[in-house]
Amino acid sequence: MKKTMLRNAGVFLGVIAAAAITFAMMAGGPAAASESALAGTWAWVDGEDYLYVFNADGTGTRGLIEANEYVETFTWSTPEAGYLVIDLAAPPPGSVNPERWSYTISGQTLTIDSRQVEDMTFSYIRR
Repeated sequence: MKKTMLRNAGVFLGVIAAAAITFAMMAGGPAAASESALAGTWAWVDGEDYLYVFNADGTGTRGLIEANEYVETFTWSTPEAGYLVIDLAAPPPGSVNPERWSYTISGQTLTIDSRQVEDMTFSYIRR
């Protein structure tokens, strides 16, 4: 009887542990991992004064931040790995908002490709 109770308790704890691991993986899945990979400051390779700042809380700024010129604020999210949505707080007239991008990070380089404007690609280096 004691062995049966111990075996059942072991099975029960195993099921609970598996459920906890599954829940943790679902809560912090690929989108959460990609968001943490994007968080930080990125400098445009064609003009390092132009920066993207992705804050871990889903807010951000972009532009010539250090010169306080052309600075735009936004919220951002990654609904799935490799997919970035940027929602500008005050989009310029006629602009596409929210912006939708495909992105890759290779080493210290972030590349974004517009999902809305053909042949629009930019690369940034982590600062």
